[in-house]
Amino acid sequence: LVDSAHSAGLKVIHTEQLAVHWDLTPEEHEALETVWDDTEWTSALFAEWIEYVVPRAKMAERHGVEMFLPYLFSDVGTFSAEGYVEEWRAIISEIREVYSGEIAMNVINADERLLPLVDDLDAVLITVFPGLYTSALEDQYNPTVEEIAEITTGFFNAPREFIGGKVPVY
Repeated sequence: LVDSAHSAGLKVIHTEQLAVHWDLTPEEHEALETVWDDTEWTSALFAEWIEYVVPRAKMAERHGVEMFLPYLFSDVGTFSAEGYVEEWRAIISEIREVYSGEIAMNVINADERLLPLVDDLDAVLITVFPGLYTSALEDQYNPTVEEIAEITTGFFNAPREFIGGKVPVY
């Protein structure tokens, strides 16, 4: 895929994601929230993340990928930069040892918690993630015109409402 994209004159960005909070029951989500402040648990999680992500950065290097994001959804718990700056710097440092392209992180919904890592990065990806709206469809394979209009309106209004009127920091 990467080689084909390069042959077509495209550049490639490789992103990694770990969304431990997705698809959890309310009870599981509550239990997960209690461990974010457990330093033994977070240290183990970051150590595992290095073991997971560094081989992928090596793969990206072998294929000439232009940009690597070691974590896409950095707005969640342990993976927010705030409070874990040194852990993220260790991950970025490990990646730089095997990958020569640009390294970026994602800022979601104008979240400024990533700012302490700006000097460690080559780029920042800004994502507005207002939520998924298709859950409001009665039949997602056969939506009505009214449902599509409502989703479209929600899609454009929700980012403003979701981030309290803030716009991405440019």
